[in-house]
Amino acid sequence: MKRNQIENQVLPLDWSQVIDRVQHVLTQTEKAAGERARHLAQEGPVPPKEMNAAWKQTLEHFEEGLQRFRAALQKAEDDAEGADLALADGEKAFEQWLNRARQSAGQADQMAPNSRSSA
Repeated sequence: MKRNQIENQVLPLDWSQVIDRVQHVLTQTEKAAGERARHLAQEGPVPPKEMNAAWKQTLEHFEEGLQRFRAALQKAEDDAEGADLALADGEKAFEQWLNRARQSAGQADQMAPNSRSSA
């Protein structure tokens, strides 16, 4: 029975006035926030000094890391160049050895029939 009584109660006139006042305040607050947002968008944000210092420190840290990366990249390029030269020298030496081995094999083939026929 209590439940039916509560559900059927109508808010007193005072409550509707309170709700209207809250609605009015919310509407005014929304308009003011919109105006502030437009004003800030036109001016652009100005970071505080602490924010500038944090960005500066982060940028310096990034630049130091970039310098280390560039130095490591240069060292890797130098090492790769040295390895390429060493490989080219090794390839040249191998080709020379292979040519001599082919020549020796060709000479051995030429001598082999002569030695068989004279035997």
